[in-house]
Amino acid sequence: MLSTMIKRTALLAAASVVGATTILLGSGSAAAAGGPIPIGGGSGILVTHGSSYANACTVATIGHDKSGDLVGLTGARCGGAGQRVISEVWQDRGLIGVITYSNPVLNYAVIKFNPDLVTPVNSVGGITIRGIDPAPGPGQIVCKTGRTMGTGCAWTWQSDAVGHTTQLCVAPGDTGAPVVAGDRLVGMVTGFAVLACITPETGTNIGTILNDAGHNGALVGFHPIGT
Repeated sequence: MLSTMIKRTALLAAASVVGATTILLGSGSAAAAGGPIPIGGGSGILVTHGSSYANACTVATIGHDKSGDLVGLTGARCGGAGQRVISEVWQDRGLIGVITYSNPVLNYAVIKFNPDLVTPVNSVGGITIRGIDPAPGPGQIVCKTGRTMGTGCAWTWQSDAVGHTTQLCVAPGDTGAPVVAGDRLVGMVTGFAVLACITPETGTNIGTILNDAGHNGALVGFHPIGT
């Protein structure tokens, strides 16, 4: 069992290498200055690397922790602790959050959002998150929405104590995208095996992420917005 889990975490880390995509800042759509930005599971974000470039990724979920802070999840390959987060669509609004913790083995990162600049939502791209189940079941139909390939559904090939593989269509930039069964968040996209939208998607199960984050104090008592 331990050997299987070690192999599984190694696969998750390897697959996630192709999960993020680097873009030039300033290419997003402009929006008039105004109220807070709606952000939820499936929203596109940019994790900045210097002043000119950023990793384009996707938010898995957003909600509150035990302390009441507004927090969310994305992929670890998007960035490390201390790196800044902006909205891909509303880049002109500037900094909306900061990564506070990143785990490259399970491939997840915790974002602390500024509640004055972000309105958390539970529905993006036709997918709504109303709760959490620890993992998808083998053969179960799951769906995802990501900033690159949008929304789609497929069957689950495999799911174990750490992660899952599905036939979901994902490409660079979809890392961090929520994987849902109905309206229950069950996992997060970390990458794909070889070819985008052809070879299987690989992801970490949400139960694995929350258990690990709670154990190390990175994210304690998390509940998605609206639950």
